[in-house]
Amino acid sequence: MNKTAELVRLWAKFEEQNEGAEIEDFCQAMLLAKNEQDDKFLGGVVPADVYGKIAKTIGRISKLHSHHAQMALKVCGINNFEDFIFLNTIHVLKNANKTEVITRNFSELSSGLLILERLKQNGFITEQTNNKDKRSKILTTTAKGTKVLKEAYEIMSELNESYFGALKAEDIELCIKLIAPVEMKLSEIWTKNKKKI
Repeated sequence: MNKTAELVRLWAKFEEQNEGAEIEDFCQAMLLAKNEQDDKFLGGVVPADVYGKIAKTIGRISKLHSHHAQMALKVCGINNFEDFIFLNTIHVLKNANKTEVITRNFSELSSGLLILERLKQNGFITEQTNNKDKRSKILTTTAKGTKVLKEAYEIMSELNESYFGALKAEDIELCIKLIAPVEMKLSEIWTKNKKKI
């Protein structure tokens, strides 16, 4: 059958079953139908609703990714995945203070300070007095930290590709587009709550 004719047939059937549906709804339904899977992929107990399913899926991928990253990064001298995340934040922000780095990485103050101290002891970062606020310190990456970070980027690039390389680029972009607003909203809530403490 001609693909255009098939598309029109599928749209007509969808519109008949979903009164008031938009083209975006149809496209989303087609995408879901194409990617329909058995719930076995969730491993173990399947949550009762879609909110639980997406939370479990994201959580499991994140946990596995963190474990593999931690093992892979040891090659370049980073022994903890959070150390990489904090070092990257300091490098990107340039002249950030401790509180800003800790808050941006959703860490508790005590845990964040331990990570920063570890980075400092390893010679990856330095801290200097903040001329605008003598109570806080400005963090910057050292030459050693920048070199290690460059190696870590290559390692993480390979790891990320091994995790998501089987997906089409446009599918990944769609996932990002759908999930990013949730991350932004939760980040704002976290930041506001931390400021109240």
